[in-house]
Amino acid sequence: MHTKIIIRFRSGSRKEQTVEFPTPLAGAIRFGREADCEVVFDPDREDVVSRQHARIEADAEDAAAFKLTDLDSRNGTSSTASASPAR
Repeated sequence: MHTKIIIRFRSGSRKEQTVEFPTPLAGAIRFGREADCEVVFDPDREDVVSRQHARIEADAEDAAAFKLTDLDSRNGTSSTASASPAR
């Protein structure tokens, strides 16, 4: 079974876009306006997103579990995460 992280944007300049990361390659996925983040937001259009906003990483002990961490962003981080069975 191959696990992957699927990110679906529900609002903002990336609304309706989807990004996928296979977990063996994913490591930590950082979100923010800085160009070196794995998921980059437009700095001119996404002023509620910090330069280094949040990080998702796989749990080392449970391949199906993930941890979402706020990186001291100005506006905080929330999730509507849901797990889907592998296909």
